[in-house]
Amino acid sequence: MGSTRTQRVDVRVLAATNTDLTQMVAEKKFRSDLYYRLKVFPIDVPPLRDRREDIPLLVRYFASKLRSAHGKTN
Repeated sequence: MGSTRTQRVDVRVLAATNTDLTQMVAEKKFRSDLYYRLKVFPIDVPPLRDRREDIPLLVRYFASKLRSAHGKTN
C-alpha cells in the first residue's frame, strides 16, 4: 500500500456462512462478483447439530491439542 510498484502475494481465502448465498445473490443482497470469486472450490458441510456422532471425536481432538499445548501427557 502506498507504493507505485506491484507487490505479489500468495493468499488463500476461506469463507464460511450459515446463509444461502445463492439466494442472497438472486435477491441482490450479496454481490454476485464476490460470490463468484468465493465459490471456486465449495465445500458443503452439514451443521454439527445434524452430525452429533462427530462431537465426541471433536472433543477428543481439541482436548488432545490443549493437553499438548500445556505440556500434559494425560
